[in-house]
Amino acid sequence: MLIAIKSSDDAGMQIWYGNKHILAEPCDGAMLNGTVCTRSGAFPRSEVVGLNFSVSRQISGQQAAHRTPKMDMDRHAPGNCIYCGQPGPFSDEHVICAGLGADDPRWLLQGCVCSCCNTRVFSKLETKLLRSSPIAVARLFAQPLSRRRSGKTNAPTVQPRVSYFTEPGTGLQLEADLVSGGALTVLPQVLMLLPDQAAVRARDFASAEAFVTLLQNALGDAVNLIRKQHDGFEVIFCVTPLHWEDGMYVIGEATIERRPLEKGVWIEPLTLPSTAVKTDLLPPRIFQRHSGQLVCRIDGIDLAASLMSVLRVNPICLTPPAFPGTSAGELQPVVQQRYAFNRRSFERVLTKIGLNLIAHLLGIGLIRDSAFDAAVAFARFDTGSVCKYSIDRVADVAGALGRPLIDRHLFMLVRAPAQNGSSAIICVIQLYNTAAEFIKLAEMPNTVDVLERPIVILVDYMENVIKTLTLEEHMEACVN
Repeated sequence: MLIAIKSSDDAGMQIWYGNKHILAEPCDGAMLNGTVCTRSGAFPRSEVVGLNFSVSRQISGQQAAHRTPKMDMDRHAPGNCIYCGQPGPFSDEHVICAGLGADDPRWLLQGCVCSCCNTRVFSKLETKLLRSSPIAVARLFAQPLSRRRSGKTNAPTVQPRVSYFTEPGTGLQLEADLVSGGALTVLPQVLMLLPDQAAVRARDFASAEAFVTLLQNALGDAVNLIRKQHDGFEVIFCVTPLHWEDGMYVIGEATIERRPLEKGVWIEPLTLPSTAVKTDLLPPRIFQRHSGQLVCRIDGIDLAASLMSVLRVNPICLTPPAFPGTSAGELQPVVQQRYAFNRRSFERVLTKIGLNLIAHLLGIGLIRDSAFDAAVAFARFDTGSVCKYSIDRVADVAGALGRPLIDRHLFMLVRAPAQNGSSAIICVIQLYNTAAEFIKLAEMPNTVDVLERPIVILVDYMENVIKTLTLEEHMEACVN
């Protein structure tokens, strides 16, 4: 099976399944190129999938410095954290993100990455990569299981801003999730088609009935509406109370909370995706996420109060459908999703992986060299910017990558010519056989005896096994 991810001329993204075009959607900013290969046949029978990646606002190094500590400790000193210079405490750091199928116990950095860098910085960045990026979509289709936790494995998940399934025959955009292997699950929901007409949808009658009961209980005499907002870099929650008076919900005074309430209905905007066609319908709705949250997707608090008033006054609107349910598994589904893709977070994770590989394969002493300071500052503190080599500058290396290997990530550490007679230490990264990234980690004099021969690292993300090869061994494997 083959899925190809390619960037189109208008900086859009297209995905092909075999020779069938199943995804095409323009997006803001250039996306990843390449292919995703897997032995697994667990793919949805999708005919068309729309996908939009909106690139998050870029934050300059100067702006980022206001929200991150400076590297004022000595990371070069033995015994300190190689990223921030703190003397500890330390925790085990996976050389390559465990969620990428690299949960190999032999590939850990121990006693050199502090707990703050590991859990408070890098873990959050990795979550964005694994759940809200083009790589996240490739991972969802190609990798059936994520990292092992307490002896258990979990299926990969994604976090799109919106995810719609087009109901055949009606054109209704239903809330739905893509899950591991690309399978589609329709979430329980009620859609307000007309002021006095609603429709309940779910994957089966039992889930529809359970959702209706949950929603009826939630529409009590007092309901809190919760909206997630941003105050600078801080996330806050605007809570608007509704009170039942004289047969309708009356809006109370909103308050700001630093933490979300345990009970309430979340308010999110109702936006028709750019991949939609004229016949697609996106009525206001209330739905239930897998986590149990009730969400009202509508434009404004006033309309939310009116919708909930109608549903409470007319319980007949909440009658579950008489048919078994909406099962996308038996259809040729059209799925439309929107993701917020933070490019800097993505590049910081790749840079961090390259630095970890240097530390693990070439020694902790080398990564403490000041030549790596710029890459460390970018990965850890979001200062400066990533330095990428174009494919024409490393044509020989790019040509040595060979054909894509099934179910493997490819990494390579290599030296490449730089300016002023020095050499650049390059980390080549190819995830799920997407287009390779060439990231410069440092520049060192040619006289420095480091990385005289390329090192190839292959990650079997199906088995969580990592191994190293010489370039010759890798090229031979590609031929065979």
